[in-house]
Amino acid sequence: MKKDIYLRKFLSLFGQMDKRFDFEEIWSDFLTMSACAISNQADPKHRDERETIYMNTVQKYSKDDAFRIKDMLWLSGADLLQNRRDFLCLVSEELGMTNKHIKQYYTPHEVSSLIAKIVDVELDKGISAPAAVDIIDKKGYINVLDCCCGTGSLLIGFIDEIDRQMKKQQLNYQNHVQIIAQDLSYKAALACYVQLSLLGCAGFVVIGSPFSKPAGTKESIEDAWYTPAFFSDVWIERRRWHYLDQLIKMHSKP
Repeated sequence: MKKDIYLRKFLSLFGQMDKRFDFEEIWSDFLTMSACAISNQADPKHRDERETIYMNTVQKYSKDDAFRIKDMLWLSGADLLQNRRDFLCLVSEELGMTNKHIKQYYTPHEVSSLIAKIVDVELDKGISAPAAVDIIDKKGYINVLDCCCGTGSLLIGFIDEIDRQMKKQQLNYQNHVQIIAQDLSYKAALACYVQLSLLGCAGFVVIGSPFSKPAGTKESIEDAWYTPAFFSDVWIERRRWHYLDQLIKMHSKP
């Protein structure tokens, strides 16, 4: 199928990687290097730490393998932009990387899109993707939380659906939708972060339990993975106005 051209190329490159390492280690290293490379473009607070992680990981591989990892990241972005599906989960399932013991499976994009149309997703008021546009009209933006995000299948489905709705009003979801995602699995959370970043989403991903380290708490945001779009001018300005609004409300209380 033409739709799977990027998947076939990705798997081909993956199969050419250094045979000294098993698939699981290569997969984990691909996610780590990709996430660090993306984060280091925009997040100065974590740059030194994540640059060290990146360099310690990439030095395991030859120059050719490092270029293969770069090409695999490019293929991931190309598939996401064209097909709007959970590409990295599909890849991990093809490679046998999903954890069947904890019932971890690939969610088809059609299912994710359907759920996005009907399931409650907004932080402070449960709504579906079509209704989210009404909130954006009134508020200017919307926050979307997935505290068990996995590799991001439902969020990608939501983004795809809300993008359809917003295009009718000539709006760009990248300027009006902020994603807060969390997962206990290191690899799943990084896969979600990589894909949200490649889609140009503003937001951040927290790695850890939503019970002991819920997204949004001071502890969770200290070491969160922020997408490059989170640091865009429109979202920086929005956070400034939100902070000022909170100060005014706090000082206006009797």
